[in-house]
Amino acid sequence: MDEMNQNQMPSKQPQGGSGLSVASMVLGIISLVLFCIAWICFPCGIVSIILGGVSISGKKPGKGMAVAGLVCSIIAIALYIIFTIIGLSMLDELGIAY
Repeated sequence: MDEMNQNQMPSKQPQGGSGLSVASMVLGIISLVLFCIAWICFPCGIVSIILGGVSISGKKPGKGMAVAGLVCSIIAIALYIIFTIIGLSMLDELGIAY
């Protein structure tokens, strides 16, 4: 019996990422690509940050995808805020009321 157990290969199950990590990464990429549209950037970015934080804090696989989602969503929100400030300051210099 021992010889039979030693000859058998242990079955490996695929190590997939958790759904929260994948969702965080996808929403982060969407918010980064569409950062100029506020009603897409902010909700996707906020949800991505929440899902990424929950995924990182848990003992789940796919932490790299969660970190990628966090980074993409933070960059997207920062870019939107920076470009909005630049745009409003340019309108102010041109004398256009906003």
